[in-house]
Amino acid sequence: MRERWPDIRSIHLFGSVLDDRFRSHSDLDLLVEGLPPAALLDAIALADGAGPLPVDLKRREDLKNDLVQRLLRKSQTL
Repeated sequence: MRERWPDIRSIHLFGSVLDDRFRSHSDLDLLVEGLPPAALLDAIALADGAGPLPVDLKRREDLKNDLVQRLLRKSQTL
């Protein structure tokens, strides 16, 4: 993603993949900062194609700051 969209400032992994809630039907939750709005669907397709898990990708800029802070507290920077 960073190669395709160099304006990306950070990518964070969050959600069940980082704790005991992860199951075989779980998805991969990503929070991306700096992804252009028009690139969202292309970025989701790129991430989905990279591995076996479905991806739930969110742009940081689209979320309220209090939600972003909660996600970041339990995230891992990629």
